Amino acid sequence: MDIDNVCLNNIHASILVGNLCGAEGESVSEGLFFDASEDAITQEIKDDHHRLPILGTLFWSLKPGQAIGQDDQPTLGLWGYMVILARIFGKIQDLHQKLSNGVLDEHHAELITQDLAQELETFEQGLPPDLHFTVHNLKKHARVGLGQVFVALHLGHHHYATLLYFPFFDIQLSQTRSRALFVSRCKHHATMSSDLLRTSHETPDCEAVYLIVAHMTMDSQLRLQHVLPIDGEPDIPATSDLAERGKVASDALSILRRKM
Repeated sequence: MDIDNVCLNNIHASILVGNLCGAEGESVSEGLFFDASEDAITQEIKDDHHRLPILGTLFWSLKPGQAIGQDDQPTLGLWGYMVILARIFGKIQDLHQKLSNGVLDEHHAELITQDLAQELETFEQGLPPDLHFTVHNLKKHARVGLGQVFVALHLGHHHYATLLYFPFFDIQLSQTRSRALFVSRCKHHATMSSDLLRTSHETPDCEAVYLIVAHMTMDSQLRLQHVLPIDGEPDIPATSDLAERGKVASDALSILRRKM
C-alpha cells in the first residue's frame, strides 16, 4: 500500500521481493521491482538466473551506461558455458542422492546415467571451435588472461563425468548392461583430468590453483587406482602410469599450497 513512498525501507523491501520472485523463476514479477534500464555492466554482475554470462572480452570492453539491446545475442563466454555445465552437475547430484536413498533400481539408474551422459556429450560437441580443448586454444585464452578459466571449464567437464559414472564401480550395479562401458568412461575422464592438469601447469598463466582442484585431483587418482574385475579380468592401470599421475597430483597440490 505504501510502495509509492520513496524511502529506504521501501527500497529494501523492493529488492527483497524482487529477489524472491527471481528465485521462484517469476521473471515478469521480478522486473516490477528492479530498474529495467540498468546498463549492461550492472545487468551482467547481478544474480540473474534467466540469462547466461556474456563473452568475457565483451564484458571488459563495456563502458558505464552502455546497454546491450534485447535483440542482440552476444556470444556466450566461458562462464556462460560453466553455468550450463553446472546445471548438468545438479542432475548428477540428484542421481547420486536417489541412489544413496535407495529409491532407484539398477535399470532406472542406468537409464538416467545414459541420459546424463548424452547431455555431457552434447555439451562438449556444442562448444564453439575456439572453446574445444587444444593446446592452441589454451594458449590463445592465456594471452587474454582467461587461461585458468578455460582450464577450469574442461576440468569441470571431466570431473562431473567421473562423478556420473563412478557409482558403476559398485557391486550393487554389477548387473547393468552398460557397467563395463561406464567404468571405462569413468577412468577415461579421470585420465583426461590428470593430463589436463599437467598441461595447465606446463603452460604459463594457465595453472589450476583454485581450492576445489585439490579435491578434483585426488578424486581422479582414486578413480584410476580403483581395482575392479570386469568380465573376469582385473582392470589395473600400469604402475608407472599411476606413479606419473600421482606425481602430477602431488605437484599440483604443492603449487596450490604456495599460492594460497
